[in-house]
Amino acid sequence: EFGASAILSSSDVTDIVPSVQLGADFRTVGGEDRAITYNRPTTTDVASATINRTNFGRGTQRFVAGFGQLRATPIARVEATLSLRYDYWTNTNGVSEMTKYTNAAAGQSAGGALADSHQSSLNPSASVRVDATDHLSFRGAAYRAFRAPGLNNLYRNGGLMYPYSWY
Repeated sequence: EFGASAILSSSDVTDIVPSVQLGADFRTVGGEDRAITYNRPTTTDVASATINRTNFGRGTQRFVAGFGQLRATPIARVEATLSLRYDYWTNTNGVSEMTKYTNAAAGQSAGGALADSHQSSLNPSASVRVDATDHLSFRGAAYRAFRAPGLNNLYRNGGLMYPYSWY
């Protein structure tokens, strides 16, 4: 895994708009997982356990995002924050494969290479804080959020898993 972020922040823009932030980030992560599942031993000798199945999963994800935030104080004791974030991610080099074993011999494999996929998400948010007194504040927010499926959701081989559509 590796990535980078950059944020440009400006403060004291105006009396009403005390701060503006713009930023971008990038991240890529890849992984591979191999597993062997054994049958229950038929005797007290552990060597009597035979292979039930093997699983193999692999994939790479890349994330790119841009975001902006504006904080405003339109009147005394009221602070409003507006933000917008755009995310784009890709899933590439995906494999999800399971091989069943019968009488210690490899049987037919299921799964295999998976098609590359990509998604994007636009996520706005708005929040308000009202300071009723020096010791009491009221807050409210409305926003949209998401979570991209991770490599374990897409390719982990605890059983054969396929990527799913996500909106």
